[in-house]
Amino acid sequence: MDQIQILPLSHAARETQLRDEMLAMVAHDLRDPLHTIAVGLETLLKLQPPDAERAARQIVVMQRTVRSMNRMILGLLDMTRIEGGTFVLAREEVQVQPLLSEVLELFEAPAKERRISLTCHAPEDLPNVIGERDRLMQVLSNLIGNAVKFTPPHGRISVNAQLLEKALHFSVEDTGSGIPSESLPQLFDRFWQADRAGRVGTGLGLPIAKAIVEAHDGRIWAESVVGRGTTLHFTVPCRAA
Repeated sequence: MDQIQILPLSHAARETQLRDEMLAMVAHDLRDPLHTIAVGLETLLKLQPPDAERAARQIVVMQRTVRSMNRMILGLLDMTRIEGGTFVLAREEVQVQPLLSEVLELFEAPAKERRISLTCHAPEDLPNVIGERDRLMQVLSNLIGNAVKFTPPHGRISVNAQLLEKALHFSVEDTGSGIPSESLPQLFDRFWQADRAGRVGTGLGLPIAKAIVEAHDGRIWAESVVGRGTTLHFTVPCRAA
């Protein structure tokens, strides 16, 4: 009986496969929010006489959905720039305390809704970091957002910042289910997600966060224990460097 030889995919074939997988994921992930918006609009049109309270709730849901879609599209554009070598930063001095306050404010309501304790621990006298404020906000938002998604009710999330030699060390620690050690090396791969069945988002958040941190001459890594939680760390050079 003749044996069938399976040849490895060429680089071009692999890139085509990844592109097709990305398009399939985008099509799937955009279908749900579009359906939500469509249903919301139909509900608004059917309100006779107009119900102001119910209409307001529908509008809030649609606004949240549009923001989610916008984040997804911006993530795809970022990944295109990263892979195309056109991803650049506008460097400046960034104050750490206002940055942390702003990003924590974004997640106070989602954490409270899920009955999760969200705290921050950072000295008042931290030096400024060197980088792009919006991009650093994007990294922190991604890490805290993931922690909120995967931490069960009554869990805890701790956001920390401290001076570590010539860099600032940020960490986001949660009490979620944790990630198996064999999966940690794949955590920052594009499109990879630990829970394929319950996949949330496009799987681009952490790869983009990694690219942003490395563009700041920093590094990002994860520590996790199954059943106890996960901590994401990253460093960014500070003014003293």
